[in-house]
Amino acid sequence: MKLNKYLIVALLTMAASCRHDERKIPPSLENPQQNNDGIDKDKPKDPNDPNDPNDSNDPNDTNDGNKEPLPTPVVDPDNPNGIDALIDRLQVPGKDSIVHMFNYTFEEIEASLPQIASAGFGAIQISPPQLSNGGPWWGRYQPLDYRIIDGPLGNETQLRNMVAAADALGIDVIADVVLNHMANMGSNFDLSYPPQEFRSKYKIGGLFSRNDFKSPYCISNWNDPQHVIDGRLCGGDGDSGLPDLVLMSDYVIGVHQTYLRKLKDIGIKGFRVDAVKHMEKEYFPRVFTDEITEGVFVFGEVIATAGTFDRDLEPYLRATDMAFMDFPLQATIKDAFGPSGSLSNLIGAVNRKGALSWDRAVTFVVNHDIPNNEGFRSQILDPIDETLAYTYILGRSYGVPHIYSAKGKADGLRDDRWKFAHLDSSLKRKNFFHNVVHGTGQTVIHSSNCALVISRGDKAFFTINKCGEDLDLSQNLGLNAGTYRELLADQTIEMSSGEQKLTIPARSSQMFLHTDLLK
Repeated sequence: MKLNKYLIVALLTMAASCRHDERKIPPSLENPQQNNDGIDKDKPKDPNDPNDPNDSNDPNDTNDGNKEPLPTPVVDPDNPNGIDALIDRLQVPGKDSIVHMFNYTFEEIEASLPQIASAGFGAIQISPPQLSNGGPWWGRYQPLDYRIIDGPLGNETQLRNMVAAADALGIDVIADVVLNHMANMGSNFDLSYPPQEFRSKYKIGGLFSRNDFKSPYCISNWNDPQHVIDGRLCGGDGDSGLPDLVLMSDYVIGVHQTYLRKLKDIGIKGFRVDAVKHMEKEYFPRVFTDEITEGVFVFGEVIATAGTFDRDLEPYLRATDMAFMDFPLQATIKDAFGPSGSLSNLIGAVNRKGALSWDRAVTFVVNHDIPNNEGFRSQILDPIDETLAYTYILGRSYGVPHIYSAKGKADGLRDDRWKFAHLDSSLKRKNFFHNVVHGTGQTVIHSSNCALVISRGDKAFFTINKCGEDLDLSQNLGLNAGTYRELLADQTIEMSSGEQKLTIPARSSQMFLHTDLLK
């Protein structure tokens, strides 16, 4: 992983004045045996099983439960001085936040690019683009071939067109890459990939055969890291699981590098590596060479908490220079915003392995696995707490923020809060705050069970109150005097130097910028 715009800001942040490190400890997940990066997420079902409700025989069905046209946000023409209109007029350089356009087609993403740019995102993460198994979303995570880009998300031409259009707007595209395993084609499949029907359709030869795969047994002991690496992700009930590739094979490494080079040639500027803890740590420096990583941002997925940090995550932090999805921080956030949690536990979390360090963290409140898999749904926050948690990750100075945007309801949920999240005006305003204060240090002014007040530099601060009563504070914020605009409610306040009286409304957050920053 190179120093790029995603990490340069972190270096600037560490160089800035900062009186209080802002990170702390989570408890273990409620059921750590269920909260791993396997069983439900990768959905290793037999595609011929007629009882699988998520299966689809339509190769163009993305199984998002929503076929309506993508919406277009509208700025109120009667309020040209409103904060949303102001955000659209201002050009803020150095944008780094990532929006995960989960299971959107390449054409849908291209059509949404003006809104994504307006919302202040610096990068888009797409679902795995390689030839994959079936129509449902989890089929993207079951590769059939790495040479062909085609399927429910679109083909290679459509991907190239979208990436070029994004680049013209200054937006990078990050591809989710699945390198650990291939698709579950049923217990009688002979491990010849791609299957014959795809060889005939695309006029290609074989890519992998039985000798390219590890022994076929299912993971049964999640506390044994080597067993987790060597075994298959299986769905139970006699499921044969996802065939694990022999990753340390020169041939397999060559296939993977050819695929990554192809994506780079298309214009992809980053890779999110799926299921990292099922892969040998020695694999990564062999595949992600200086040539492969030049000009791209690489981050991985290892699901871990403070309690499993040393076992599951630390070996990969030591063996690679990748960033990682900050699952420890997500667990800390879930605990801190819970009814019996304390927001003060967010302070100093990195020192207790409840968060990743500033230079290795891709921070998030919810990712695609949490709502889409029953085994992870205990990690869903209360809807109001989730909005407050977004204020936190977009307000703090550490890590690269990662926002999940879905097209429709996840299976089995009554809640559609993530639908078209990239168009949410509140997230747009929070992302604007993040972009404006990019690279400035932070100071924790106040922390308690209910509330946080954190300043960014000398002209910005944000507040959070998770409790049910308004909170009145008198604090010296150490900020420049003048007029401050609160972005979320679009109000202004006058602040003098010295002690300042603040009211933080119940169950809400605020993000203030000095009007000098809005010119």
